[in-house]
Amino acid sequence: MPKKPHTHYDNLKVPRDADLKTIRAAYRALCKQYHPDRCPDNPDAHRVMSIINRSYKVLTTPEKRRRHDEWIARQSASGTQEPASQRISSPMPKGFRQPEQQVPRAKYLLWLLSVALLIAALFFYTQHQRSAAANDGRDLPVKTQPKTAGE
Repeated sequence: MPKKPHTHYDNLKVPRDADLKTIRAAYRALCKQYHPDRCPDNPDAHRVMSIINRSYKVLTTPEKRRRHDEWIARQSASGTQEPASQRISSPMPKGFRQPEQQVPRAKYLLWLLSVALLIAALFFYTQHQRSAAANDGRDLPVKTQPKTAGE
C-alpha cells in the first residue's frame, strides 16, 4: 500500500479541512517552538522555519491551497509515490520537509542526451586528430601510371 504524500498540512500538523483560524494557531505554535531566536542551538531552525513559513503561505492563499489540494488528489489517485531519490529528506525528528514535487523526466533525458553527444563528438574529433597526426602525409596512396605493353 503506497504511503500518502507529505503535504503542507503535515508540516503545520493540521487536518486538510482546517479553517484559517486553526492554520494560524498551528503556525504560531510552531513558530514559538522552532523560531531560530528561541532555538539558537538548533542548526536546522532556519530550514524548519523556512518550511513552516512556506507551508503557511500556501495554506492561507486560496489559489495556492486549491492547487496544493489538487496535487494531493492527483498523488492519491495515481496510487504511486515518487522515488525516494526525488523526495526531500528531513533530519528533524518531527518530519518537517517540503511536499514532494514532480520532477520532469524530459529535462533529465535532454541533459543526458546532450552530455552523451558531447562525449561522442569529442571522441571522434580526437580520433581524427590522431589519425591525421599519424599519417602526416607519408602514408597517402600514390597514383601510378598503368604499365603499357611496350615497357
